[in-house]
Amino acid sequence: MSRRYHLSLVVGLLGLMLLVVAVPVVGSAETSKSHAGTTITVLSAPGPGIMPPVLEEFQKKTGIKVNYSEMAIPSLHSKLATLFAAGSSDVDVVWTYSAWTAEFGSAGYLEPLGDKISEDLKKDLIPGALEAVSYKGVLYGLPRFLSIRSFFYNKQMFREAGLNPDQPPKTWEEFKKAAIALTRDKNGDGKADQWGFLSEYGSPNNCVMAFEMPLYLNDGHMFDKDDSVLFNDARGVKALSELVELHKLGVVDPASMGIASGTDKVTRFVSGLVGMQFGWANTYAFANDPQKSKMVGQLGFGLIPRILDHTATVGGSEGYAIPKSSKKKEAALEFLEFVASKESQKGIAMRTGWMPVRYSVFEDREVQRALPLSKVVAEQAKYRADRFAAPYAQEVIDSLGPEILAAVKGIKSPKQALDDAAAKAKQIVAKYK
Repeated sequence: MSRRYHLSLVVGLLGLMLLVVAVPVVGSAETSKSHAGTTITVLSAPGPGIMPPVLEEFQKKTGIKVNYSEMAIPSLHSKLATLFAAGSSDVDVVWTYSAWTAEFGSAGYLEPLGDKISEDLKKDLIPGALEAVSYKGVLYGLPRFLSIRSFFYNKQMFREAGLNPDQPPKTWEEFKKAAIALTRDKNGDGKADQWGFLSEYGSPNNCVMAFEMPLYLNDGHMFDKDDSVLFNDARGVKALSELVELHKLGVVDPASMGIASGTDKVTRFVSGLVGMQFGWANTYAFANDPQKSKMVGQLGFGLIPRILDHTATVGGSEGYAIPKSSKKKEAALEFLEFVASKESQKGIAMRTGWMPVRYSVFEDREVQRALPLSKVVAEQAKYRADRFAAPYAQEVIDSLGPEILAAVKGIKSPKQALDDAAAKAKQIVAKYK
């Protein structure tokens, strides 16, 4: 079942920012040396620049050693599923997001933390970030950053294509026209070498996220509250047809076929070869880093172009949880609290551009200056921001992703692809009842 990222409270916060007296971010999570000498193992998804300074500071302040490793999301899911099924105590902290929290939490593999987290911390955490580590009212972890997708574009490419760099497309039709204008043969060899839009089809998860965006813009849903398939209804078919049309127009960067992570996507976007993308908040930091980007100072951003009379987007907050099988839960909880601490959250925001998970850090003046996206995030958060999450989500994603890819490649019609995926999804859901 699809879950809503309730970020509306962020809007009120950000709307008051200019009136708020800045509260300096001081201190971090309460730490002690009570677990000094303990070694915990953390398995995480990739996140360039996010964790190294946090790990160094955590180990220095607590004396707890961390064996930290990152894996690509598909491989990480397989690894965790195997470890959980075996009841292994080899891992003490695991990366998660809404779909995995639903899957692994409902299966009893994650430690509930609701009575272990202070009320002060809970009150300071933004609901949209908590959605990544909660399922059916149970808190299974703590978030490491807040994220929803925004619309990003290259202002210089807009100028060169005769588009107004200060007026991003507001509707899907305007978006398609801009994509056509941005797709160009710059070296005169008769083939496009600059593209209008960057998508993502390098993994089932990315395929599904690419589909979710137009699905939500069309007021569609993945499943209903009774776990009945909805993604192949008329709204779903229209959504997938919109993706297919972009490929028929020839405006999608061929590199999209290999995009299997957020890092893949933002790295390609800042290469200066593509004009637009739907991306995460760290796009701002990447685009303005001279060592990584060929579009420094040229990043534009706005709301996701609407298909109906309103915008919508995909949520992407992430967090960490503790396996029930861990034998070092107290040290692991110290790690989670440290990642969510004011000090760590400010550092992550300032280094990477990811939004902080705490209201108090949003209020910090320095953070506000470093996060110019905050106003766009606040406005986008007034509208629907979903991410497919259910105990059966990963299995459905693994079967739906290839069908979306088949439609995009013209192997199947959008309707046939979604009907075939729906048939498989019904069988998957039946196993969970």
